[in-house]
Amino acid sequence: MIQNLALVVIARLQDTFGEVKVQAAPYLSAPASPNLPALAVYPGKFAIQETGRETPVTPQEKNVRQALKLQAGKAKSGPYPLDFVAMANSVKAMLIVPDSPSVLLEEQDFGVNYAESAISFPGKKTKAGDEVVVEYVSVQAVRRREFQQELFIDGYAADVSEAEKWVSLACAVILTGSDALLHEVNQKGGQRRKNFSAIPLSKQIQLVEGLPLFSQNTPGYRVTFKVLGELHLVQMFAESPSRIEEVVINQNF
Repeated sequence: MIQNLALVVIARLQDTFGEVKVQAAPYLSAPASPNLPALAVYPGKFAIQETGRETPVTPQEKNVRQALKLQAGKAKSGPYPLDFVAMANSVKAMLIVPDSPSVLLEEQDFGVNYAESAISFPGKKTKAGDEVVVEYVSVQAVRRREFQQELFIDGYAADVSEAEKWVSLACAVILTGSDALLHEVNQKGGQRRKNFSAIPLSKQIQLVEGLPLFSQNTPGYRVTFKVLGELHLVQMFAESPSRIEEVVINQNF
């Protein structure tokens, strides 16, 4: 559930440490000179906090606000997927104008495919690079679960002290910049397929433990983080909650 967080951490470490190699999987065998120092950042065990007995989830209307940046060339018009299934006739779009109020686009300036939950901008009111905010109503039944998952950083260098140095610096980058890291990864959203979505939200990064790695020719050091978060499991509907309830009642009788 935290693979995106691992990738964001890798990008931050690579940008900070320059020539130090940082990869997204554990080393099958410890790297050797001249490929030192080297770091590996990757997720570990995932666990869900136990809950009591499940209760039925009632679909609820949720107001969604989603930002889009229009692409260049022929791709400018889209279609652009919406994060959630939009209720029919609920979508409106606003063009963001720097240093000026937002401009509400007319229906002829954009098109919505409600079956595919996607929006397009074939009109002349928009151009490549424009930022557009889309607002719509999504009917959702959501189950939430608290989770925790391990995040490992392995560091290798010419000796254990040098390996520990690079891992310690990586800890400093992560823990002092954790708020920005979490914000960036949570903006990426989750995974969606048709009317179902899984959205992990990472909320906290804790440093748990560290230990030297002596089992290979190249000395190393490993630290373990614990990432705490919340997993949203979503089912989406194209109709209003009252209509869904009516259908269920009719089926029961």
